Amino acid sequence: MVELQRQHPDSVVDLSLHDPALVRIKAYWRGLGVVDETKVTLLSQRAMQRALNCLHTSVTQEELTLRALQEVQNMMDEWLTVASPEKPLLARVALLDGAVPDWPMQLATHSHRPETISILSQTLPEPVPPYGELAMPEQRIVSGSFLYLMTVLKQLLLSCLDALKRRLTRTGQAK
Repeated sequence: MVELQRQHPDSVVDLSLHDPALVRIKAYWRGLGVVDETKVTLLSQRAMQRALNCLHTSVTQEELTLRALQEVQNMMDEWLTVASPEKPLLARVALLDGAVPDWPMQLATHSHRPETISILSQTLPEPVPPYGELAMPEQRIVSGSFLYLMTVLKQLLLSCLDALKRRLTRTGQAK
């Protein structure tokens, strides 16, 4: 069990107490494309502190790690919602595709440069095929009906009876 220390959300936490979680968080940031170690450490510290502020007083190292990884996603979502409030998921795709090379620094410093918002809005991927209403006729759902259940049970019973007859035939006990 890990005893948690709550601090101000923007303060730096002593990460040596949570080294296994830190290793995974740093690897996750690197997987998202953050290559500068200073930024990786700064973002990891912030995610860890946010996780510590959300959890109870004692948790396992695994629970702390999972919460910190969720906080990485929350940090990105909050930042992207400001940059692209209508389409934050598409903005994430554009961001991770390299549309804004210095996004880790902007995320780490809580900043949104006007050009970042402009670049993201211009590079949002378009869904293929384009979103549109599709006409679909109403259909009766059969799988939950009593008739469907009885049909399935009948097929199962017939299969069992056939298997039993074959077995009795092989052993010479069939009539």
